[in-house]
Formats: sequence, C-alpha cells, structure tokens
Amino acid sequence: MKTIFAIILISIFVVVSVVFMVMLQVQTDKTEEIKGILNLQNEVETLLDTNTDALVFYDSASISYDEQNYKQTITNCENARELFSKGTQEVRELKVTIKEEGVVYELYRNLLGEKIIMSDSLYEACEYLESASRNYDIYFNTYNSGDSFFDMADAQIDAVNEKIDEHDDAVGRHNDLLAEIRYEIREITK
Repeated sequence: MKTIFAIILISIFVVVSVVFMVMLQVQTDKTEEIKGILNLQNEVETLLDTNTDALVFYDSASISYDEQNYKQTITNCENARELFSKGTQEVRELKVTIKEEGVVYELYRNLLGEKIIMSDSLYEACEYLESASRNYDIYFNTYNSGDSFFDMADAQIDAVNEKIDEHDDAVGRHNDLLAEIRYEIREITK
C-alpha cells in the first residue's frame, strides 16, 4: 500500500513538474516574442523622423503653390522628394529584415508596405507638382508662352490629386493595420 501511495505521489510530482516546466517555457517564449515586437515597434517609430521632415517640405510646397510662388514650390518639392526617397528606402530595408513568423510580424510587414505606398505616392505627387509649377511659372511669367503650358500644368495637377488619393487610401489601410497590431499585442500580453 505504501508503495502504491509512493508511486502516486511521485507520479503527481512528475506531472506537476512537467506542467510547471511547460508553463515556464510558454511564458519564456511569450516574453521573447514581446521583446521582439517591442524592438520592431521601436525601429518603426525611428523611421518617422525622416518622413516627418519630408512632410514638412511637402506641406511647404503646397503652401508655396497656393501662393503662386512656383520657384519655392519647386525647391520644396525637390527637398521633399529627396527625403521621401530616403525614408522609403529605410522602410524597405527594415521590412526585409523581419524574418520572424507570427500574426504581429505579418501585420508589421503589411504596415511597412503601406508606409512605402504612402511615401511613394507623395514622392510622385511632388514630381507632378514640381512639373506643374514649372509650367505655370512659364505660362504666367513668360510673354507669349502659349496655352499648352497651362494645359500641361492642369493635367499634372490632376495627377497630383490622383497620387494624394492613393496616399489617403494607404493611410486608411495603415491605420487599420495599426489597430490590428495593437489588438494582437494586447492579446499576447494578457
């Protein structure tokens, strides 16, 4: 009887030990996953600086355009495009480094894809705005320039608006992905 009781106690001890070790491993895996996600989140946030600077130039270009200061619009567009290009490359480089598997990592890859679309759209909008400004400058500031410059500028402004729409659509998808990421992180940390 004592032998059976000892075997039962040892069995219970072994089962509890195994369960404890499994739970500890799960907790360790969860901690590692959270650390990885937080590191990724930090890297994504550091990319915002270049994009913020680009947006400042983009906004300045829009203001200069509204004021019909076409030469300043061109300068601001050139600066914005340089920074959008740099920022997009940084995002592309980060995106290819994400090798981990899992829902949150896939959402982050998709989020970075939307960031690329957002930056590329504004880069192209700047190209069109820059061209439109050159054509408007010629039309308004050159004697006998002809209506073709005005017509080309109008067509380029239409292209700017299309790129802005692409950007805005990407912002919506980006924000949806961000909400999904936050939800998944809350679920992981429960």
